[in-house]
Formats: sequence, structure tokens, C-alpha cells
Amino acid sequence: MIKALIFDLDGTLLTGQKQIAESSREALKRCREKGIRVFVATARAPMLDKMLGWGPETMALFDGGIFCNGSCEKVGEEAFYHYIDAEAVRICLEEAAQYPDLQIALHLTGDLHAFNHHLPDELLGPWGLERREALQILDLPDADVAGQAIKILLYHNYLIGNRQLLPEGLFETLRVRCAGRAALHLLDKGKTIQVVPLGVDKVSGIEKVRLVLGLQPEEIAVFGDDFNDLDMLRTYPNSVAMGNAEEAVKAAARFVTRTNDEDGIAYALTELLQIL
Repeated sequence: MIKALIFDLDGTLLTGQKQIAESSREALKRCREKGIRVFVATARAPMLDKMLGWGPETMALFDGGIFCNGSCEKVGEEAFYHYIDAEAVRICLEEAAQYPDLQIALHLTGDLHAFNHHLPDELLGPWGLERREALQILDLPDADVAGQAIKILLYHNYLIGNRQLLPEGLFETLRVRCAGRAALHLLDKGKTIQVVPLGVDKVSGIEKVRLVLGLQPEEIAVFGDDFNDLDMLRTYPNSVAMGNAEEAVKAAARFVTRTNDEDGIAYALTELLQIL
């Protein structure tokens, strides 16, 4: 019997317009009514209310989540954080400085963010930040930057809606230099690099949630669409890949549902997993 659902967000629970489809929303409500716990597992930071404009009704659909690809887990009001090795943080800053147009953001303790660029006011909302939470890296002591980062992003054009690929070879350079110190993910088809603590990923985050809830692996269903979802789809027996997922992601899952824009979540919960 499935007792918890864990959803990737972008490309999975969210449609192409970054909304939760009405069919998905109703299905999650029905799952909650049956006593099933609902979580997200995402590369995004925890501030979904600000980043996605979710109101109290939407936030109430979820019991918590795995954020920043596993750097932060939240179960109810309890939060658990994991920090990137300080030398790996310095390496990322050093490599980013080699490219004048490359931007870097560090997610710090307390959901503060430090940037190597000024974040325009109109982008504070999509980042889920207030002006006081968007700090400048140059204004912070080195120890504060290196010792409190739970996630690093490298990207162009303020990230939101960016279409520019990262510099060729940057990911491999960082992967080699940070080996044994941090885990790297190449996201958005080569447009974003995410750096998280070594040994941290969506599976480690799900395992933390699973143990807190006292569940068995077969009592969890996981949903995803991208390469950073591969391990969780391979790990849990009740795994669902979206119809819009890459072929390798589909091959890793037990089930393949419809796309995120074709009521794929509701279809999976009713027809594939037969929860509803």
C-alpha cells in the first residue's frame, strides 16, 4: 500500500506554464483525504510560495519536501540542512571568475542567497527572495560564503528564462576539481550547473523522509522527468516517469505516464498506480 507520494516539480508536477494542473490538484487532494502524505523532490529551493506564487491552499497540499537536490529536507515544520565543502565553494567561485558574463548564486543558511551580480527587482519574486535576502558575495566574509552554502548555481542571464549554454568544458573542469568534495549536476540541457554537498541527492533526501515517517521503500511512489531523477526512479519500486521525460529516464521507471501537459499525474495515480 502506497503511503507517500514524492514529485519532482519542473516537467513533472508542474505543467509547461509552471502551474499545477487542475486534474493534479484534485488528485492530490483526494490522496490527502485517504491519509497519503505528499512531498516534492526538486532542485528548487524551499521558498515555493514565493518562487511559484503558491498560496496557502496549494502549500497545504504538501507535507514537506526534498529541496536543492537533497541539500535540504523538510518534514512538517522540521528542516535538515547539508553544507558544501568549503574548498569546493572556493573552487566554484574561482572558476566562475574566469568568465565575465557567467553568473553564480550561493544558497546559504536561513535561505539567504549570495550573488556575484545584482539581481533586478523584477526577478526577486521568481527567485523567491526579498531584497534583504539577495546578498552580494563581495560584501560577505569569506568564511560566511564558504561555510554556509547548501547549493550553488552557475548560469547566464539571471537564470529565469535563460537560453544560453554554459561555457564549453566548465562542467568537466568543475567535476574534476571538486571530485571528492561536492556533487555536480548539469541541468536544463546544459544551461545550468548545480553543486550540492557530496553524498547528497534526491535519494538521500527521500531516505531521510522515509525514515522519519517510518515507511518501507515499497510504500513510496516517486515521479520524475529529468536526469537528476534517474537514481530515485531506479531505487523505488513504485516509480513513474512522465511522458515528456528523456528516453533514459523512462527506461529507469516502472511506469511511464502521460506528459505533464496531458494530465500525466492524475492518469498515473488512477490508472497506473491505482491509488484513486
